[in-house]
Amino acid sequence: MPDKDTFNQFIEPYKESDNWTTYISPPLGVNVSDIRDNQDGVLPLQVEHSAYPAYSFYYNNGDVRILYSGDLRLSSPLKVADQELHNKIHEKTLLEEYEERGLDTDVLIVEGTNFSSAISPLQPHYFNEQVNNIFESHSNSLITVSIDPIDLEELAYLLLVTKEKGKIPVFSGRRLIKMASFWISKFNLIDKAYQFDDKSIEFEIVDEEEIIRSPQDYVIFTVKGNLIDFGRRLSEIIKGSVIISLSTESKAESGEDESVEDNWYKALGFITYRLRISGHYYPYELRTILEYIKPKKVIPIHTDVPLTMCEYINKLGYSCIENLP
Repeated sequence: MPDKDTFNQFIEPYKESDNWTTYISPPLGVNVSDIRDNQDGVLPLQVEHSAYPAYSFYYNNGDVRILYSGDLRLSSPLKVADQELHNKIHEKTLLEEYEERGLDTDVLIVEGTNFSSAISPLQPHYFNEQVNNIFESHSNSLITVSIDPIDLEELAYLLLVTKEKGKIPVFSGRRLIKMASFWISKFNLIDKAYQFDDKSIEFEIVDEEEIIRSPQDYVIFTVKGNLIDFGRRLSEIIKGSVIISLSTESKAESGEDESVEDNWYKALGFITYRLRISGHYYPYELRTILEYIKPKKVIPIHTDVPLTMCEYINKLGYSCIENLP
């Protein structure tokens, strides 16, 4: 696992489920360990991604040196907004550590998720601008954020904005409550937060009646699937209030069908903002990656257009392997 403590925290709510198929224990004899403790000669290099933590892997067997990128991005909203907090979360990123260690690569196996994507994700500074505009324009309304529990950087950025705007975060849903508590404690993200009543108690409890009395004072953080029931319960205040629905992947990548969800939001009277900030680098950033790594060969993976990637890689002066057996 990228990090054993994070993994154990993440799976805890699944263990508590009433449905036995939600969590199935590993077979006897299978141990969970940190990838950093591997004894296989593999060097993990931390990368930024929409899931935290994440790693690239470097392997040198004496004959060939291979770097597998994994999923990664080169920039994030948090890096733009608060460099100090970003550095606390990422002591070093892939390109920084690669350069510091003086590594050389024969074969780079690199993902290309965003190549020729139907919808380009927002760049971090545009994403930050959009979020700030939403908070400013809806300052007198309840704001609700739908977020992935393992997307630490987006959560940290949204908590920064929440604090700057003088609002109080409230967490809803067991998985998010658990992970938010873990992240907040680990990186000292905020001083004050609440949660709705739940089996998992990590923060002070706030009653929904308090939200109804002063909705403009709070930002509700939850996960997809929880918002419809929440909207029904608080129907008297949610009409004209805001949902910021965050996504890190395109529909083709995630397989999510948001049409039913969108219809419910409209019926309940929410104003919906769907913002996508990718966990993968932008195609033009591949040039930067190659200039740091300087591989002899490149193998594109995790992309619908490997031949297009190879054409681009060849034009940048690198050798690309187009057709693997």
